[in-house]
Amino acid sequence: MKALIFSVCMAATPFLVYVIFRGYRKREQSRLGDMGLLQLSNTNNATLAFDQTREQAEGTVRMPSVLIVDDQSSIQMLLREAFNSMNAQIVSAYSGQEAVEYIREQSFAVVLMDVKLPDMSGMDLLLKFRAMRPQLQVIMMSAFSDVNRIESAKSAGAIGYFSKPFDIDELRSFVASRL
Repeated sequence: MKALIFSVCMAATPFLVYVIFRGYRKREQSRLGDMGLLQLSNTNNATLAFDQTREQAEGTVRMPSVLIVDDQSSIQMLLREAFNSMNAQIVSAYSGQEAVEYIREQSFAVVLMDVKLPDMSGMDLLLKFRAMRPQLQVIMMSAFSDVNRIESAKSAGAIGYFSKPFDIDELRSFVASRL
């Protein structure tokens, strides 16, 4: 009986996260009014506006891309929902190998990555990303907030480290400032 209750709860978790953050998204959109976009910092706005004007003149408008690397579908869904209003293309990878293939094929403005992945460690993947694309902005996420782990991630090139459960507004603002 306990196993059945546990199974039902685990199966319902992603749906509940989706329902909660769907309501959050609606409240956030109404708070932002007709803009529908998260405000970026002034320097990023100027750069973004210049790039968009140039791309519009060339006839190609390109949205910034964000890669989310996490093996938990509930975290993937939460982050997709939170970043949906940021006018960015969101791509998901559930393993390190899948993320490496995406990085080879496409350029990303930001990568949000879990430290613990099923096929490799997030630290190893961070070093692989650094070798492939040194300019890539990588933000690490983990359920563990060990100071040594945070320092080693930052020294390996991560631009940020968020401990789960994280403040979704803080994470979204941090990512928006890097787009």
